[in-house]
Amino acid sequence: MFGFLENEDDKRPPQSFIPEPVDFVGQQVGPAEDELKAAFLQVLAETPTVQSAFLARIFRRRAPKASVALCLRSSIGVDDKVEERLTAIFRSRFREDQQVDFLFLLEEEESRLREVCPPFYEQHA
Repeated sequence: MFGFLENEDDKRPPQSFIPEPVDFVGQQVGPAEDELKAAFLQVLAETPTVQSAFLARIFRRRAPKASVALCLRSSIGVDDKVEERLTAIFRSRFREDQQVDFLFLLEEEESRLREVCPPFYEQHA
């Protein structure tokens, strides 16, 4: 629509895939979360672009309380197909009024997250 705003010569990577500032609070833990992470593992292992995955508590600066996010580091950035598959798994296990945010991370964001939350999945070379 506003093609004149796009610079085709600018091939710099994005500063962030996350649309607003996020503070990583820690790991989301519990029996239900452990089962969810186990259910996610097959999809993650079948997706060669996913490098790591975290189930984290996050705080969005405009939100009144912390929320849960599935944070993924992917070699292709935002991956709608893997998000759809993981969302289907989440929806099959939790009530409709519960949600999980998806955050696709850049290297710097992943480093910040690792300070407070270990990954539950890492791709092995």
